[in-house]
Amino acid sequence: ALQKPVSYDFEEAPLSTVLTTLEKMYAIPVKYNEDSFNNCFITISLGDESLEEILKVITRTVDASYSMSSYGITIEGKGCR
Repeated sequence: ALQKPVSYDFEEAPLSTVLTTLEKMYAIPVKYNEDSFNNCFITISLGDESLEEILKVITRTVDASYSMSSYGITIEGKGCR
């Protein structure tokens, strides 16, 4: 039988929790300013979408942007109130 990809469902979860899960799923570091984003909560399902698709949804939700480099992912934005 085929292994079903693991999926994670977050409901109003802190952004940091979602990003930590992404780091584990893709084994890639995610850098962001925790102080700016500590009031950001997000509802999202992480499943078989591509990493870039997930990042687009996250950054659109919290009005941020992301960049990818050989060091990992950097998320930048003003954060949430």
